[in-house]
Amino acid sequence: MLKPEIKKAYIIGTGVKSRKLAGRDYAPGGMFVPNEQVWLLNTAIVDGAKWHRVKRATGESVWVIDHYLFVPLRQ
Repeated sequence: MLKPEIKKAYIIGTGVKSRKLAGRDYAPGGMFVPNEQVWLLNTAIVDGAKWHRVKRATGESVWVIDHYLFVPLRQ
C-alpha cells in the first residue's frame, strides 16, 4: 500500500487563527504567520466548510479553514 504524498501549502492572509479541532465551534489555539509554510495531513468537512489539518514547522498539528490555504499545483 502506498502512503499518500504529503503536500506543502502556505497560509494566505493575516490574522489567520489555528484550531486544535476542525470547526468554528472550537476556540482558536493560536495564530499563523502570513505565508507560513505548512504540510497538509488530512481534510474534513464540518458544517459545510472544508478544513485542513496541517503540520507546522514546529511539529504541531492544527486545523485551518480552506480559504486561508494555498496549495501549489506543482511540487
